[in-house]
This record gives sequence, C-alpha cells and structure tokens, in this order.
Amino acid sequence: MKHQMGLQNKWFDKIESGEKHYELRLFDEKRRRIRLGDTIEFSSKDGRKLTRKVVSLSIYPDFYTLFAEMSNIVFLMLPGIESYQKALETMEEFYPIDKQHKDGVVAIGLK
Repeated sequence: MKHQMGLQNKWFDKIESGEKHYELRLFDEKRRRIRLGDTIEFSSKDGRKLTRKVVSLSIYPDFYTLFAEMSNIVFLMLPGIESYQKALETMEEFYPIDKQHKDGVVAIGLK
C-alpha cells in the first residue's frame, strides 16, 4: 500500500539526503494503516516528492518514552537536534502532549 505525507522542506531534505532514517508521527488513524513493506510518498512544501519503503514501526505512548527507548538512534530521527530536551520541544511544537497520550506516537523506519 502507498501512503502520502507532507513534510516541511528541512525534514524533506534530510530524508532525501539519507540523513533522516525515521519519520516521527502521532499514531493516529491514518498512521495505524501503515504496514511493514508499504511505501510512503513524501511531499515537500515546495512541491518535491520522494518515496521510501517502511522497514520498521515502533509504537510508544509519547515521544518522551520513544526517545528513552530508542536513545541509541534518537539523533538519526531528528538530525541537527543536539539534545533530548530540544528533540522533545521540537516534537511538542507539532504534537501537543495531550494528543500524544490520546493516540500514541510512532517511529516509522525508512529505506
């Protein structure tokens, strides 16, 4: 199955260059349909597109737990973010803590 997701240009660029190997999202209804082996077509704000294969799905109650459990690869998820605190602040800009607790969160491994 093919899924579509929009990205800010800076995150699109990181996936395109191979620096970013994970996409982090709420584990909402749309993301619950993603399965291993599916593809995701990412669209940048400036109209570029790229496709990546889903190679892993790691589900957690919130980003704090995700970062604690996946601490060995957290900086591959958010290249350019240099601390756990900044990583949490960055994710909470997009996904408030109440939404994280409502839906959970997912780290989608990409190849």
